[in-house]
Amino acid sequence: MLGALLAILLLTGAVPVYAAEQTEMPDYFGIQSDAVKTTTGHTFTLSYGRPGEEVYDSFEVTDDFYYAIEPDGQITVTNTNPSDTGFVYMYCEVYYPKTSMTGYDGSTIQIPGGYFCDVDEDLYYLGENGQWISVWYGYWLLGAVTEDDRPGKLLDYGESCTFRLPDAGTDGAYLLHCFYFDSAITNTQPGEDAVYTEYQRNLYMYQDTADTVAGFTDVHESDYYADAVVWAKENGVTGGTSATTFSPAATVTRAEAVTFLWRAAGSPEPSSLVSPYTDVTNKGSYYYKAVLWAAEQGITGGIGNNQFGPTVTLAYDQILTMLCRAMGESAAGSDWSAAAVSWASKNGLTDGLTFSAKANCPRSDVVYCLWKQLSDGTPIQPGGQDQTSQGPTEQEVYNTIVALKADYPEGMRWTNDNYYHSDAMHLTGYGCEGFALICSDTAFGDLPARTHTSFDQIRVGDLIRVGNYHTIVVLEKKSNSVIVTEGNFNSSIHWGREVTRASLEQSGFSVRTRYPEA
Repeated sequence: MLGALLAILLLTGAVPVYAAEQTEMPDYFGIQSDAVKTTTGHTFTLSYGRPGEEVYDSFEVTDDFYYAIEPDGQITVTNTNPSDTGFVYMYCEVYYPKTSMTGYDGSTIQIPGGYFCDVDEDLYYLGENGQWISVWYGYWLLGAVTEDDRPGKLLDYGESCTFRLPDAGTDGAYLLHCFYFDSAITNTQPGEDAVYTEYQRNLYMYQDTADTVAGFTDVHESDYYADAVVWAKENGVTGGTSATTFSPAATVTRAEAVTFLWRAAGSPEPSSLVSPYTDVTNKGSYYYKAVLWAAEQGITGGIGNNQFGPTVTLAYDQILTMLCRAMGESAAGSDWSAAAVSWASKNGLTDGLTFSAKANCPRSDVVYCLWKQLSDGTPIQPGGQDQTSQGPTEQEVYNTIVALKADYPEGMRWTNDNYYHSDAMHLTGYGCEGFALICSDTAFGDLPARTHTSFDQIRVGDLIRVGNYHTIVVLEKKSNSVIVTEGNFNSSIHWGREVTRASLEQSGFSVRTRYPEA
């Protein structure tokens, strides 16, 4: 696992001598530490930017540019240049293991190399009292560190300071910058790049990996999720994000989550290999069968508009809901999120975790919860007996949906400006999809959905997605047709239209049902 690094130059005894830099710049300051040159063949790619935006830049550090220092090791910096106008200051960047992030438009942005620094939150300067203070990147770019404006620990000639890296955990790569600034020897104004690159020494550090587990450099024996990672790897639930990294802090997508569950269940074959989702079409993808299986078992449905959303990231309550359904149980109640968290807590899955239900759940905690539930050999059994007994009859579903006519009468205006969010199905639907979700939630409460593509299996209350453009709700199933209700039919609510089997098969269709499997 990574902790700290030092891209300064050669080391002689306890005091580094920066021979490679001697020809490029004067020796404006000295750095002391117990750093040892590493020769283990590591190469790291570090990237930085703001969450939700594109990565600003990425760069590699290799054996030629870093030193190993224990995370609690001390570093001493001294200003060695006899100038009345120059001074030395320090700041640190922290790069956390992260393979991707979600953009503002919902897209997935890949992080080159797997280490990312949030320039708004993961930058620190060494304050006057020797404490690390969080700072926005623009603070440096705007030239806040000058001779007349000294907010940090700024060293005049002969002054020294001894410090450790900021306490930001032990999973990251740390980049410490030591700068010398003297307005008398440069025409560049504070805030411009030349000031901060011409007179700098960079220290990188990394933590010894002797106590790592499962072959991953970023998972240590002392980590609360270490046993879970070992279990997940040994049982084929998930490997790492590379040959040597697990990326415990990385987010988890819907495709990854159902694949974890599918593998934990023994990778069963789905009953149909025809995908009901327009964004799950590659039969060679690692998650193809897992998604179809999870949908069939009612573990999770799509995100609307005939899509599954394989790259959408998941929060804790969504992961716990999936696991609850995978165990054949239902996170019932008016607040599905609280019910899922309560179920997980009652079963000991979240013992030792501190989290927010709506926060993104990292890989470490996904495998931790799976391990807590399944490591004793408990099988995954979606659609258990308890869930089956909760299903309503088709007559009850019909009565409930038809009763909605009082609030949604024939001809009532209903367009794509009308929408509805289903907490139970984790979907927001517009127009026809919104009205269909209203009917479904009213009839089935918080029962989960599963999908299929069989006309013969259609039942009252099922949602049929016609092509990829319209959603209808079944009121009656006939041998070769269905009677339906629908929203946004000529911009209004409509009851009683008959749709033939032939027209459905010609357009292409998929069915979402919330009846528990028998």
